[in-house]
Amino acid sequence: NEENVFVNQGENSWDNGEYGNNWDDYNGTDLDDDGIGDTSYEIPGETNDTDLYPILFLQFETNLGENIEISDPITDVSLVFEEITENGTTKISSTTEEPTPEIGFAAAGKYYDINTTASFSKNITIKIPYDENEISVNETDLKIMHYNKSSGKWVDITLWIDTENNIIYGLTESFSGFLIVQPDKTPPHTFIDLDGEFGGEGWYISDVQITLTASDAISKIDFIEYSFDGNVWNTYSEPLIISAEGFQQIFYRSMDKAGNLESIKNTIIKIDKTSPETEITIEGTLGMEEWYVSPISIELNSIDELSNTNYIEYSFDGIVWKRYSDIFDLKIDNTFTIFYRAIDLAGNLESMKSEFVKIDKTAPLSNVMVSGVEGENDWYLSDVAICIYSSDSLSGLQYISYSYDNITWNEYIGPIEFNNDGINTLYYRGTDNAGNIEEIQVSEIKIDRVNPESSITLLGNVGTNDWFTSNVSIIISGFDEHSGVAELKYSFDSFSWCIYSEPILICDEGETTIFYQAIDKSGQIGNINQILFKIDKILPETTISVDGIQGDNDWFVSNISITLNGEDTISGINIIEYRLNEGNWQVYDGTFDLIYEGINQITIRSIDNAGNVGDITIHELKIDYSPPSTELMITDCATDEDNNILVTYESDLLLVSIDNHSGVMESYYRINGSEWISFENSFNLTGEVDTYLIEYYSEDFAGNSEDIKSTIVELIEETEEDFQGYGFLRINGQFYYGTSEMTLYDETIEMSIEDQISTWEISNQIILGDLEIYTGDGDNGRITVFVYRDEDYSYMMAFGSGVWFIGYS
Repeated sequence: NEENVFVNQGENSWDNGEYGNNWDDYNGTDLDDDGIGDTSYEIPGETNDTDLYPILFLQFETNLGENIEISDPITDVSLVFEEITENGTTKISSTTEEPTPEIGFAAAGKYYDINTTASFSKNITIKIPYDENEISVNETDLKIMHYNKSSGKWVDITLWIDTENNIIYGLTESFSGFLIVQPDKTPPHTFIDLDGEFGGEGWYISDVQITLTASDAISKIDFIEYSFDGNVWNTYSEPLIISAEGFQQIFYRSMDKAGNLESIKNTIIKIDKTSPETEITIEGTLGMEEWYVSPISIELNSIDELSNTNYIEYSFDGIVWKRYSDIFDLKIDNTFTIFYRAIDLAGNLESMKSEFVKIDKTAPLSNVMVSGVEGENDWYLSDVAICIYSSDSLSGLQYISYSYDNITWNEYIGPIEFNNDGINTLYYRGTDNAGNIEEIQVSEIKIDRVNPESSITLLGNVGTNDWFTSNVSIIISGFDEHSGVAELKYSFDSFSWCIYSEPILICDEGETTIFYQAIDKSGQIGNINQILFKIDKILPETTISVDGIQGDNDWFVSNISITLNGEDTISGINIIEYRLNEGNWQVYDGTFDLIYEGINQITIRSIDNAGNVGDITIHELKIDYSPPSTELMITDCATDEDNNILVTYESDLLLVSIDNHSGVMESYYRINGSEWISFENSFNLTGEVDTYLIEYYSEDFAGNSEDIKSTIVELIEETEEDFQGYGFLRINGQFYYGTSEMTLYDETIEMSIEDQISTWEISNQIILGDLEIYTGDGDNGRITVFVYRDEDYSYMMAFGSGVWFIGYS
């Protein structure tokens, strides 16, 4: 009880001189093991009452008989002896200080020590009540465990659980300690502790030590493990040191000794021990001697690969600092020193940096003087000389430079001469002493003294071996590097010429030759060029011929030989290709054999010398030279000691035939050499009890016929077999134990024990040599029966829902 009696007044008697009451909080001894405490129990209160004979346990007379029941009013534990063979006494006591349960289980009540001086045979049923408020699992998971003192192990003796009355039943053959236990189904809890120098925004700015601890109230901890990727796990044994900077995710969990695995937990550790790095970017035109010749823009960018930059600051004197927010400009001519640095979110401060800049924005001015013989359209007909002049009113002219390509520049020292045909370009500019460079000035000098050139482009589907596989479109182009092309001409015989104005389409198959030339705007005529091309637009054709032994329904009943032929009248056949079924294309090099049974598809095509791929054709070739295979299946059969097949009038005989290619067309059978019968459905033997020869075969749709097979069976009358043994049977919630009989019929199984009978219909039978296996269903549920036979006896073992049996015949 949670609270015992409390006496403040009145006179009470708490014992009768021999024994008194049982007290939950009594902790005295019982050295003579008579169930009475060696010391008295002091009753709380103001009257100082005393129980001189406190009861630790009761002893119960246990007399001869069957189904002898003992109920202890102190513990509410009950025992039912199947049979008492000699009188004695039985005692039941409880304690909480006995052996702990097996790993993975926790006590769900008190430990009961049960002993008897009576002699007994057979089993004892033990009933122990439980308090559903003291358990944390489903009531159906509770177990009664029996402690074996000699082996030091617990044994599960649970029969069933009465969840309505909170009583658990067990079955034992001996006495010692008994305990109701509940399984440990609760996983442990793991805790993580991080130790390191903490910065800002959740970042550490030092190495971090990780310590993992775990707790489990029942089974205790088996191991703690951790992982850095959630896949590969390591057993935790000592604190971990994380030195690497960045984000580190650690996964961790524990398992208790009951095998309960905790759900994965994870923690992200952020470490940043490195200060940020700031770079300055100056946008502007940089001249000579480190001068900028334009206004400049200052941009500060900081990189921190871990915690990221918090802010950047800059100063023009290294004393007064301003927080940087955006690009800023410097526009006046002058010199400046810029100081700058950054701090990251973890609190790391960068060392101060500086940059020195100079600005001068005024450039010099330049122009040119050109001399030479001029022609038409701004073209010069002779060499050209150019003089360059430049001036600067600020820092003074340093030098003039010129270039022919705006890439490679030369310093100007005197007149520049041009004597190359074409458009010549001169770039020039002046540079002052501050490094200001004048905007580039450009002059063009055009000279033309070279004849034009012509070229041709053939457009169409390009095949192979210089063949086209379509109409060809001819495009003639002219090129004159100087004054430009005025006119293009072409001819098919080099005598009659036409003016080219648009692409020329050639449709005729075979070979064609075309001549062409260009004329420039100065009247110069280019060289005559020519080209030959070939056209083949017709696809090649492919045919197939097949040779083999023809069966039925378009099936071949032998290997077949395949011959392929291709035809092309223009460029000629290059190769013939084929592929079998879903295989790869193969080059045909002569007649080949097809040996694969089944429905084969051969796909063929030809390719001519121009690269034309002929139409693909698919041909279906069916081969089946293997006869079908037939087996005789028999239900409800058995074998005797000589392995003869035994059947009854109820046994079904069924022909099962397989043909993997053309398929089974018909199956036939006959009995004892009678006329052949076409098989349609299963059949039974109807004659007298005797030995029968069953012959059978099948034919497929290709015309293949199977060799005749045969099976000998022995027709017998339905039999029954009795087995004597021991078992138990549960009917309507009542259990019956003891000597019993099991009878095996052809279609049913029957068990009798005391006056009770239960029957099952056989639903399946398997024969494995000397072993027979039966399964059946009845009002009492499903049963499985094993029968083993040797030369002298047959042995049976059966079990199922509310039934088990072992015996022999």
